[in-house]
Amino acid sequence: MLNAPPKIYYHPPSDELIETYARKVCQQLDKTQQTSEDMNSEIIWELTGFLKVVARILANHMNRNSEEKGENLDIRAEDS
Repeated sequence: MLNAPPKIYYHPPSDELIETYARKVCQQLDKTQQTSEDMNSEIIWELTGFLKVVARILANHMNRNSEEKGENLDIRAEDS
């Protein structure tokens, strides 16, 4: 009896990776605009939250699509 291979399951990037990315984006933006440190912290927090939501939505969407196609793998975002 053959075992069916596991279905593809996509995972969003880790919270730490998303926060690091948001900080880098804000650092680059801060080079072109003068913002206060409090405002920059708030922007980082809001951008991080938004990116987490988008990442989860995309992972869920991709998981639904892979189930419909019967694909088999486990895909995780790389923490690089």
